[in-house]
Amino acid sequence: GYGEGLDLGLAHVTVEAMCNEAKADRLEIVSGTDKEGTWEEINASALPEAFRTFRKVFSKQLTKRFVLDSTPDEHTLLALKCHPAINTEIDGPQLCGKQAKAE
Repeated sequence: GYGEGLDLGLAHVTVEAMCNEAKADRLEIVSGTDKEGTWEEINASALPEAFRTFRKVFSKQLTKRFVLDSTPDEHTLLALKCHPAINTEIDGPQLCGKQAKAE
């Protein structure tokens, strides 16, 4: 039924957000053993090489597999338009600067 799992539009937005986080210059890390942990914002260049490589490959693979650098297929576009929680206004975060996606 409705509300169970992710629909196509929400899944696309989630993947896009993961890709953007993997490309971000700054990130938050958490450490500690208590429930809240200790949060610290660091520069991505301070990460060990293995983590920097992972983030780079991860963002490239997400972009390639989910076609994030181009207009999504018609089914994904329709799902984005139909989802009530996704802002598909022309100047909204999903379509800003993406004329082909807006049409």
